[in-house]
Amino acid sequence: MDLPLSCIERRVQKIKKNIFSSNFDLYTFVCPSTYDTAWLAMIPHSKYPSQPMFNNYLDWLLNNQKPEGFWGESDTIECLPATIVSMVALKKWNTGKSMVDKGEVNVFLTQILTRTNISLMFL
Repeated sequence: MDLPLSCIERRVQKIKKNIFSSNFDLYTFVCPSTYDTAWLAMIPHSKYPSQPMFNNYLDWLLNNQKPEGFWGESDTIECLPATIVSMVALKKWNTGKSMVDKGEVNVFLTQILTRTNISLMFL
């Protein structure tokens, strides 16, 4: 069933109106992945470049490191990119030093285990 063009245009206009309204939450556009969150946490505020634009994303990183020292959705090699970019974001804003140190140990161990073909799941 094809919709008439005018119906599609009305829907597009409604979506635009909602998106650009003052009470629209821009954070709903962000994929809830650690990797994306960390990249967004690195963006400086346009008016205050010494501060992050999305401070709540930086806070999320500070509150969501796994006990083992990594960030991400799994405890396998797939957590490596999210862990690295999370550490970079924390270092950029000079915060979470102990978390970065813990993450560096995890990255180092991951590199060693990858070279020796040992899975992180066995640790």
